[in-house]
Amino acid sequence: MNKLRPVRHDRLCGIQYLRAMAALMVVYYHMLDRVPALTPALSESRWLDTSLLGDGGVDIFFVISGYIMWSVCRNDTPLRFILRRIFRIVPLYWLLTGLAIAMTILTPTLFHAHSMTARHIEASFLFFPYPKGDYPLVKPGWSLDLEMAFYGLFALALFLPLRYRLWAVGAVLCAATLAGFFVTSPLAKFYTQPLMLEFWLGMVLAHFTRALPRWVSLLCLVGGFAALLEQQHWHALAATAVVAGGSTIKLPSMGWALLLGDASYSIYLTHVFVLNATRPFFENLPAAAFAVSTLACVIVVALLSYQLIERPLMKRLVLRRI
Repeated sequence: MNKLRPVRHDRLCGIQYLRAMAALMVVYYHMLDRVPALTPALSESRWLDTSLLGDGGVDIFFVISGYIMWSVCRNDTPLRFILRRIFRIVPLYWLLTGLAIAMTILTPTLFHAHSMTARHIEASFLFFPYPKGDYPLVKPGWSLDLEMAFYGLFALALFLPLRYRLWAVGAVLCAATLAGFFVTSPLAKFYTQPLMLEFWLGMVLAHFTRALPRWVSLLCLVGGFAALLEQQHWHALAATAVVAGGSTIKLPSMGWALLLGDASYSIYLTHVFVLNATRPFFENLPAAAFAVSTLACVIVVALLSYQLIERPLMKRLVLRRI
């Protein structure tokens, strides 16, 4: 009686497209930091700031994460869930963290290295915020620190009867967010930021959303992306609207877009290496040419990473594709 109807995997097709789009939005956001000419060309205008759109890619990722965890993993045992998450997230991230250490030592100027200490390396490998507030050695890994905290909470919720799990996670994250307004410790501030609520919003979507009229799905997509161009305090609701639209609208199956969705984790982690490596070659190009050339390199490297590293690792670890 407590069993919920499983989410059909064709409903995850739109989620895969959103994964690809969110990863490329983050790439775009970081492009703005690499070439000064790109910033006024693309991020500043009288009406909107598209850098906010790029920043919203992480918000979409967090909502998607909660959506997929509830859709696919809500009936897992805690141990099986944790092992699957570790095998999915850790190998590629550790490999790239090792590469970041090597590149920081060999080419510190190219990779804009900050001081690297043993404690910083340890924090990066353990998905723990560095006490001094620096990013992990692989910069996008800061969001994985929050992801891992959510996975830990989700695993604990799996000990509860199914009917309590969604609400238990929501209660903890809501309480933590409220506590975040009163705590002063940087570590406590990190784990109680409102971003954590986006995981639960994704879970709520997966639990309650079944089918929406096409016009409602389109309205959610268009309105959500438009809201991502506004101030960041709208981003949680905007990202939730985007995922609500993307998870319910019927879309044709496009192999190349699904492949980019599969490779979104590789895009997210490898793009910072590509941006740093290609900047000396492309930075004198016009802004648009720089963006296109760099994006092409990011996609090629990410697809190679996915096909040659990430996918074989997942197969070897007998992981089901999610």
